Amino acid sequence: MNLNDIALPAISRYEGALLMRISPAADQFIEGTMAPPHEIHLVSFPGDDHLKAFLNDNQRQEYLHLKDQSIQASIIFKGVQFP
Repeated sequence: MNLNDIALPAISRYEGALLMRISPAADQFIEGTMAPPHEIHLVSFPGDDHLKAFLNDNQRQEYLHLKDQSIQASIIFKGVQFP
């Protein structure tokens, strides 16, 4: 089972959307104090409640151990929609 088989349907269940998936090469990483990430996912939800529901999704929770075993770090930040 691919993690996308779990993550993408869960995102959709809470009206979210995967806007972009980037797999930058080392020569594309311009500046920073960390190693270049393997992948960057830009996901959007219509509101905080939708994001919280996604994060607490029971099926997603069952598979978090796979995420934890396969990635070094994860960052979630809140963006602001511009007019």
